[in-house]
Amino acid sequence: MVLVVLISFIMPIAATNMNSADAEAFFILFPLLMFGFMCLIIPISLPLAVIIPAAEMHSIEKDEFSAAFQFKEWWQILRANLGGFIAAFAVYYVLSMALSIIMQVLIATVILSCLLIIFLPAMTAYLSILMYVMTAIAYREGKAKLAHVA
Repeated sequence: MVLVVLISFIMPIAATNMNSADAEAFFILFPLLMFGFMCLIIPISLPLAVIIPAAEMHSIEKDEFSAAFQFKEWWQILRANLGGFIAAFAVYYVLSMALSIIMQVLIATVILSCLLIIFLPAMTAYLSILMYVMTAIAYREGKAKLAHVA
């Protein structure tokens, strides 16, 4: 993702120093390049959004940063309750999309846009708490399923 951000900053600056023939090619190439990067990033980021919370919860449980790198331990918990982790991500994703639509309505209206000062921090805090609580529940259930099997 860092590469995409760097390209999105560098390309417009480079376009200001181009002649018109090069600028035409730039305006065709730039969106295609960004689309190509998104086609690579999205399929990689969706599985990572389900996998990484298991490592985070394992690190929190063990109270050690290095516990996130103990792949064999938390991978078993993830596999034991993969559906729970996917459901936690799905609920978080759907709710964040719904709240972003509400945010767009607030931004579109002049009077209600004054509520952004209150709504934006509240929305961010709520989504963060929701994500970690649901992930912690999925992690706990995964551990319980793993203990039940053993």
